[in-house]
Amino acid sequence: MMTQTCNKLKALRLPGMLRAYRSLAETGGHKGRTLDELLAQLVDAESEERYGRTVERNLKRSRLRFRASICEL
Repeated sequence: MMTQTCNKLKALRLPGMLRAYRSLAETGGHKGRTLDELLAQLVDAESEERYGRTVERNLKRSRLRFRASICEL
């Protein structure tokens, strides 16, 4: 069952959910949680993954000469 779910998440291009699902399955973090809580965690993981990819893509597109972080300013 887990293999089928992982394959479907991969086919749907949901790498954040896939990573969170595998993590929950390996650590047993799903025990004692409601279905809503589990689903919320998976959706949050996918959202964070997409946001991170968007930021990285925008940084590459901006072609900034220097890479600096807020801490370095």
